[in-house]
Amino acid sequence: MRLYTLMTSLGKGSVRFMLRIWSAVAWKLGAKLPKSYDFFYLSSHGVGHNAMLGFLHHCGVKLNWHFEESGKQRYSNLYQMLLKAKYAKIGGGGGESYAIALSECGFDDKDKFFSTFAKSAPAICLVRDPIGVIKSILNLSGRGGEGVFTLDTPYEQITQVGFGDFTQAPISWGEASPHLASIATIVEDSSGHIFIQNSLQEALSHTLSQTHYIDMQQITSQNAYATMLDLSQKFGFNAPDKDSVIWTTKMFGELNGVLPFSLHIPLGGEASGQVLEVSITLEQYAMWQRGITYLLQDLIKQTPFTNIAITIPSTQATLLHKDPSILPRLESFMQGFIEALQKRVEYINTHKITEAQVLDFLREHTDVAKKLEATLERELAHIMRSRADIVEGWGYYQQFKKLRLV
Repeated sequence: MRLYTLMTSLGKGSVRFMLRIWSAVAWKLGAKLPKSYDFFYLSSHGVGHNAMLGFLHHCGVKLNWHFEESGKQRYSNLYQMLLKAKYAKIGGGGGESYAIALSECGFDDKDKFFSTFAKSAPAICLVRDPIGVIKSILNLSGRGGEGVFTLDTPYEQITQVGFGDFTQAPISWGEASPHLASIATIVEDSSGHIFIQNSLQEALSHTLSQTHYIDMQQITSQNAYATMLDLSQKFGFNAPDKDSVIWTTKMFGELNGVLPFSLHIPLGGEASGQVLEVSITLEQYAMWQRGITYLLQDLIKQTPFTNIAITIPSTQATLLHKDPSILPRLESFMQGFIEALQKRVEYINTHKITEAQVLDFLREHTDVAKKLEATLERELAHIMRSRADIVEGWGYYQQFKKLRLV
């Protein structure tokens, strides 16, 4: 209680500083994480992980977002989140639930990190047909280099993203179409991002009380609301809002390669000499950010891309009043950008590969197929014991199992 009294008496900046210090000391001492989490959310890359994070966030669940951070960094973030959760609950809190999200298991210091969970808790585990996972990763697009532009940058330059060549390290984002040879690299999964379902179960065997599997088809636009309502009742978090647009909006898809990017806009008038930093991103990214102000929301609602978010740091909001030309210029830019984005999305959709093409590749490259077979035999072991019906419903995986790998 004395620590709670201290935290409530300090300003936010001081609290953040103290939490960083405490988390660093706790990691060094090998201390367990605070027990204020309610459940785990387990997944991997290529299964709709970020969409599910968005749905949980919509239901008031507080949780982490990590990508390739070390175990030490993950511990620090979680320690701070969970310690604040502990004392928020002491102070009455806001009725939030707290979850630990894990979608990777190949990071540095992973063994020490996984040993820091002291409280037994249930898990939601999101899974997908493995052939669909490979297809999804192959169809990812991105840009090489920093995405910082101005209002005068040609739209074609901003939307010029390529498919990934995963045989390169780092990944090369310049391919005109998905790079089928990347399937071998994806199957190898040396980073521990993709086929890790059983590995996560083993790493958390000392702390998982039960695992509730859901297939990615259960969080499509037709099924997501019902699924989240069911999960809210099982795991005790807030029920979803049935009328939210989140259930009918495609979460990432083809926009993920183009977005996010930044616009740096020099200001005139009273704010002359300053630069406004505008972020053009996805709402599913923006919702994790603090201290931002949204712009032109009514304009975005009238476009096919209602999940785009245009934001600036809240500290820069007053600059808009000092240069009244900014918003009209930004609105004009966005209207042209939306047209260019539509063309780019059409191109991406035209060049995407299908699960059938993945199966054809595996049929022709039996060495890769055998590696995938061995990996899946290991990583699907737990779900086969507890929810074999989900695996049996994966049509493309069942076709893969019928391939003659000689």
